[in-house]
Amino acid sequence: MSSETESGHWVFGYGSLIWKVDFPYERRVVGYIEGMHRRFWQGSHDHRGTATSPGRVVTLIDGNEFDSDWRNSDDTAADSNNSNGPEKCFGVAFLLRPSEFETVIEHLDFREKNGYHPQIVKVFDQNGDGLCSARVYVGSTSNVAFLGPVSADDLARHIVRAKGPSGRNIDYFLNVCAAVKVVSRNHPDNHLHCWKEKFARPLMNWVYK
Repeated sequence: MSSETESGHWVFGYGSLIWKVDFPYERRVVGYIEGMHRRFWQGSHDHRGTATSPGRVVTLIDGNEFDSDWRNSDDTAADSNNSNGPEKCFGVAFLLRPSEFETVIEHLDFREKNGYHPQIVKVFDQNGDGLCSARVYVGSTSNVAFLGPVSADDLARHIVRAKGPSGRNIDYFLNVCAAVKVVSRNHPDNHLHCWKEKFARPLMNWVYK
């Protein structure tokens, strides 16, 4: 692929947008963005939880902010998927048809309304070539639904209990882990793998207690 990025209207998904695609698109490409950490630190009051019992969903943490403010609070921080360079967050880029762009964006703005705001990021394909500039939805650390890092036991307790209009939080967690494993096949997301391993025992404790 050319190193020149493709033009057009693109959206990048790194969480449920990978596997729950409820909008039309022209093209789907697996790729990644650099310098952002995917973490289960965002609260969900409208999809995987409620106002009184929010679920936990993924957001992106800027690499510089992560290193300065959060690295010491994250017990999987040492498990970067790219220790020799910028963090790579794999996901899927969707090219939208111009005639459907406004309708799709209106839909996604509503879907991601609980603390997420759009940013423009550069997306690379699996070969490391520049693919496109894309819209991505990020819940910043200053948004009202941000929950921050927790221990594996707290995460297990939280996710097992939470449920919202879009379903159980545990289903979201497992679907994200499975989807990311597929799209990042040659570059495993060690954070998610580490969380799943840490999560397994406390999850079983909470399910069967």
